[in-house]
Amino acid sequence: MREIETANTYEVQIRNGIKVIAHMSCSLINEEIYIRDLYVLRHYRGKGLGEVLLTKVLDYATENNAKQIISYCGAEPFCKDGQIPMEQEVSWYKDHGFNHHHNVMGVTPCMVKQL
Repeated sequence: MREIETANTYEVQIRNGIKVIAHMSCSLINEEIYIRDLYVLRHYRGKGLGEVLLTKVLDYATENNAKQIISYCGAEPFCKDGQIPMEQEVSWYKDHGFNHHHNVMGVTPCMVKQL
């Protein structure tokens, strides 16, 4: 696992050799954590890697006294081997304590977890 933390940003990569198989990046803005990317390559899904990444987000949020975590569901441009269906992604976030707050432009679900 590779972790990179800079001013107000945090990134985690899980690798199999040199290949990135799971990735998360987030930003801290005004006591809120914004998940920019969170994905697991198709072949590695269902093995708990998403939970590992989300735990890293929660730890980062706690360390920085964040009040909430926000994620916008939808296509991950860096996940090259296929996206999970939107309903499945929303369900995954709900299973991890997020609430569907609103839709951006009537389409993109905004998921929020209060801390």
